Amino acid sequence: MMQTSLTRVLVERERLRGRIEGQRHDLARYARSVEKPAALIDRVLQAGRFLYAHPAVTLAAGAAVLVLRGRTLLGWATRGFAFWRLVRRVRTLLRYAGY
Repeated sequence: MMQTSLTRVLVERERLRGRIEGQRHDLARYARSVEKPAALIDRVLQAGRFLYAHPAVTLAAGAAVLVLRGRTLLGWATRGFAFWRLVRRVRTLLRYAGY
């Protein structure tokens, strides 16, 4: 009796090990497929953190672009506001996604 239940436990254990191995393989394949997009997102987030931590750099770059491109101030303000709203939405989305 005890031998039979031990055999069943060992068979179930091997079945579960095979299933785990298949899931590991699937997870590794999925991780490889999202590796490059995740690296790109990490770089963008790192650049955003840098710009957030260095507002003078951000302001200087914005001023340089403004002077070099010769656009009207109102147009730039509109684009800047739209970009700011986009960044806020993306940050909210990333927080929701767990980043």
